[in-house]
Amino acid sequence: MTLGKNVVVGAGSVVTKSFPDNVIIVGNPARVLREIPTEE
Repeated sequence: MTLGKNVVVGAGSVVTKSFPDNVIIVGNPARVLREIPTEE
């Protein structure tokens, strides 16, 4: 299991799988709440 760069994990969340870059994850089990916009 790995977390990408710039991932925000909500308090009390249970991470059971890997997630990509630039996302906010929350819940039990954790799921993607939304993507974080990037400035390129």
